[in-house]
Amino acid sequence: MGGNFFTDYTKLKARVRCHIGEFTSRCGEHVNVREEIVRCLWFGGHFPQDELKNDFGLRMEIVSPGWWNVEGGPDFIRAEFLMEHAGRIAGDVEVHTRADDWWRHGHHLQPEYNNVALHVVMWDNTGTRRIVKENGEEVPQLTLSGYIEEEIAELADIVDMEAEDSHSHEYTARKRFCTRAVETGEFSPAMLCEFLDAAGDHRFKSKSEKLKKQYKESTLEHILYQNISEALGYKNNRLPFLQIARNLPPPVLREIVPRDSTNHEKMKTTEAAFFGTAGFLDNGPGRHTDAQTSEYISELSKIWNELPARIRKVKMASTHWNMAGSRPANNPLRRLAALATLYCIHLEKGLFRRLAACLQADSANPRRRSDTVMRDALTSTFTELRHPYWSYRYSFRSLPLSKPVALIGEQRAKDILTNVVLPLLLTGARNEHDEDMQEKVFQIWQRLPANRPNRIIKRMHEVLMPDGRKWAGPNTTFRQQQGLQQLYNDCCSTKKGCENCMLRYLTRI
Repeated sequence: MGGNFFTDYTKLKARVRCHIGEFTSRCGEHVNVREEIVRCLWFGGHFPQDELKNDFGLRMEIVSPGWWNVEGGPDFIRAEFLMEHAGRIAGDVEVHTRADDWWRHGHHLQPEYNNVALHVVMWDNTGTRRIVKENGEEVPQLTLSGYIEEEIAELADIVDMEAEDSHSHEYTARKRFCTRAVETGEFSPAMLCEFLDAAGDHRFKSKSEKLKKQYKESTLEHILYQNISEALGYKNNRLPFLQIARNLPPPVLREIVPRDSTNHEKMKTTEAAFFGTAGFLDNGPGRHTDAQTSEYISELSKIWNELPARIRKVKMASTHWNMAGSRPANNPLRRLAALATLYCIHLEKGLFRRLAACLQADSANPRRRSDTVMRDALTSTFTELRHPYWSYRYSFRSLPLSKPVALIGEQRAKDILTNVVLPLLLTGARNEHDEDMQEKVFQIWQRLPANRPNRIIKRMHEVLMPDGRKWAGPNTTFRQQQGLQQLYNDCCSTKKGCENCMLRYLTRI
């Protein structure tokens, strides 16, 4: 093998395909994807928007995914899309993991589902059986599995990793090819590290390519806004945060926040728009709040009631939000305050421009590595957010804290950096043919410290190092952890597993 063999994982995959054919998608039937995740995929538009076809083979284009419905009935209401031969269609959307859930849930007998205009599923397991409503009408179906690519499935906890794959224990670690190859020295630690670096780079570039597809229909600023909003929603409140992002995109915020107002007035107007749209101002201060909280809520409520009617009419309800199961510092109200603060600060000049400017900080401190200086400048954009009320509160009813607590912590800021900011900066640099910016993005990427390992990374460690040996490899950088994730997607998660292992065929070509 030549010295440059590992430099392009994409070429390696192409060569391996010549031997074993196409890889099986990570989104095969064996992966446990919860229905709420499929709803997020649909609502967040995590699939190519310009090449959709329904299961009848008719081209379609999504105008609006609809309004997330928390009452009884279909998952989304008032959706709109264009359908070949049918034109513009408005109606409800029902989402399931598998197509036969339509019958298992009894929707074919329920009149409240007669306004469903589209059935969205991850997998179609019904064969030729058609989706029919209680009134006898047939419902077109969109199957997402053919459009969802592997990396999307792990982004920000999209796949539920609490359940093991059904085939995950077909081979013990001692019987796996890669385990034997490491033990016998067929793969040296240096060789495996180089391979994982290339696989990690491939995964990073793939994330950028997906954002580039979104860029065809939107702006970098709006894509950044939507993805940060989703990340701040964590797994329990992704949909409401996405709803906020849809209701209050940057152009709408700029319209309702007067440019000639003071910074204090801008912040209050932005907060009022966010908290009012979220439905958190509906009940007023309440009798259990202290004087500071009562004054704060009253001030926001007054501003909210003076905003244009078209803004106030899309208000959400408290039932949209999951307030349980999160640490006090991660309360959705605090995350919403962080989002409002972030966008108020950067509303006029734009957050993307601010993040791009952070890449010029590499020469600010000659005593530190340039990639560390740039990385810290990027993450501090999120971790240094301060708020006079929410930096000292967990909720409207909590007592004031003696010391401020970060609105966005270090780990969440790092997640946003790796999954959103760096891929989007790379997209922008490529679009502008800015080679210097591309190089700086890769400098940061290649030296990111490792994250706390998730279930997949731990499992890959067990396979490659079953006796717990330590070596300079995937523990060293986030880049190599992503390489392990990519190897898992391409090989270990597929039904043939070891038979199609990239490492096995690497020794043959």
